[in-house]
Amino acid sequence: RSVDEFLIMYDSEPRSVVGIHCKAGKGRTGLMVCCYLLHSGICATAREALEFYAERRTYNRKGVTIPSQIRYVYYYEQLLHRREVRNFSFCVTALRMNRVLNLDGNGGCSVFVVIKCLVAMGPPGTQEGRVWKEKTIFNQLKAAGDSSANAETDLDLVIDLEPNEVIVFGNIKVVMYEHLGKGKKKKLGHLWFHTAFVETNYLRFERAQIDKMCKASPRKVPDDFCLEIFLHRVPSDDEFHERMSCIAVDAPEHDIDEDHIELAEDIEDELKDAGIAVHEITTERLTALEKRISTSRTPSG
Repeated sequence: RSVDEFLIMYDSEPRSVVGIHCKAGKGRTGLMVCCYLLHSGICATAREALEFYAERRTYNRKGVTIPSQIRYVYYYEQLLHRREVRNFSFCVTALRMNRVLNLDGNGGCSVFVVIKCLVAMGPPGTQEGRVWKEKTIFNQLKAAGDSSANAETDLDLVIDLEPNEVIVFGNIKVVMYEHLGKGKKKKLGHLWFHTAFVETNYLRFERAQIDKMCKASPRKVPDDFCLEIFLHRVPSDDEFHERMSCIAVDAPEHDIDEDHIELAEDIEDELKDAGIAVHEITTERLTALEKRISTSRTPSG
């Protein structure tokens, strides 16, 4: 609405020009433009807005190409249809990589996961409340005492988060790193999702849906690689949300890579590539996962 009001204010002056920019003037800029194209009714669907922007902004029709940015354009389309969404808290119990990444050249890897959320710097309606920054809510390396998850080729990798009570709410970022030792790390890929649009207890993000990984070498990241997130809804905790808004946030990470994925040919593939499609996990698969986790835990006492 504020964008509408701003444009109306300058619409009476024909010489007025509105500039929208980011680092490259394409990805985050395109996300905002596509959402406004939907909001204003210029475009009826997220796919139409993305294609319209890609055609007008670029010569190669590669407009918004980062998977998470595409995902949020579809979120906004859903928001307009629903008029309002209810946000819920979720507890993340496990992450699973279905294939091991060949990072060391010998078919193995040493990886760890970090989960972050966006927190407002002030109360709603204030200037500070319009500023959002990242806050780490789980760091596997720190939780495991500086030890990462190691795996060999042809084995999946399950990361048990249940003992850590990882509660997520709102805009969530999942980052995968390669552990290089001696305090060094290398980002492998990341993705964003919003808990208001989570309707099941299982999320699946394929290689094409993960920022940066979507253009990695198939030798390191197999084409059929996917990250699965197991979670369940928990009662809202107002104290938790207040606490999250008060603690210090992380130093910003400047990810300026323009990761590319091709626009899909039909709307179902487009939704899939945007990471909108989620799947209800079956009881059999959940039982199998719990069994895997229970056997991997270190016995206490």
